[in-house]
Amino acid sequence: MEQLSLGLLKQARRKLNISTDKAAALVDRDRSYIWRVENAITDIKVGTLLKLLNAYGASVVDVFVKIPERQVNELAIV
Repeated sequence: MEQLSLGLLKQARRKLNISTDKAAALVDRDRSYIWRVENAITDIKVGTLLKLLNAYGASVVDVFVKIPERQVNELAIV
């Protein structure tokens, strides 16, 4: 199973030397929104995620991480 890791957005943004201000302008939001998304404090709409990924030259696959089987089992509904 895979899980969305929004922290990877921050890595992609920093790798390209894009400021939070510039990233926010790309999606018509303020920089605090970018910070909250990158730190998993707030949710992100799929459209906004896709805009950021496009700007960063990344794909949806790049922001998903594999969850170890043990953790998947802990998430299972009994």
